[in-house]
Amino acid sequence: MQQDVTWWHELNTWDALEARNFYRRTLGWTFEQVTLPDGEPYWLARKGGQTVGGVYSLSAPAYKGIPAHWMTYMAVDDLDRAAQETASAGGEVTRPATEIPGIGKIAIVTDASGALLGLIEPAMAQLDENAKTVDRDLMDEDDAIEFAPELATPNRRNARYSLPN
Repeated sequence: MQQDVTWWHELNTWDALEARNFYRRTLGWTFEQVTLPDGEPYWLARKGGQTVGGVYSLSAPAYKGIPAHWMTYMAVDDLDRAAQETASAGGEVTRPATEIPGIGKIAIVTDASGALLGLIEPAMAQLDENAKTVDRDLMDEDDAIEFAPELATPNRRNARYSLPN
C-alpha cells in the first residue's frame, strides 16, 4: 500500500440524521449503519455501490465545544506504530485506535504544531475496493498500465498504452 495517501473521509457531526438527509438529497448517497466496538453507531456513506466516507456522531462531554467538520485520514501500514511515532515526534493521540467494520482501524492525532490529522490502517476489503480507484496522478503511465492493464488501450500517436481519463 502506498503510505501518506488520503484514504478516508469522515463527517463528524452533532446531528447525524440531519447530515445523512442532507448528503442523501444533495449527493445521492445511501447509508449503512454499523456498530463501533464501543457500541456507538457509525454510518458508511455509499455512492454507486462504492463506499465514499463515513458519518460519526459527536456527543458530549467527550466532544463538547468541537464544531461539526469533515476529517481526512491518511493511510499508514501500521497504525499502532504510527501512533507511537506520533508521541515520540511531539504529537499526541487524541482519539485512540478504533475499528470501523469493513473499513479499517482509525485514530486521530495531532502533529507537533497541534494540527489534527486522521490516520487509517485500511482493512483488506477496503484495499480491494479502492484498488482500481487509486489516483492516477500519483503514478506515471508505465506504472498505471502495470497496475491496471485491462484498462489500457493503444495510443496511436506513439504505440504506447494509456488509461482512460
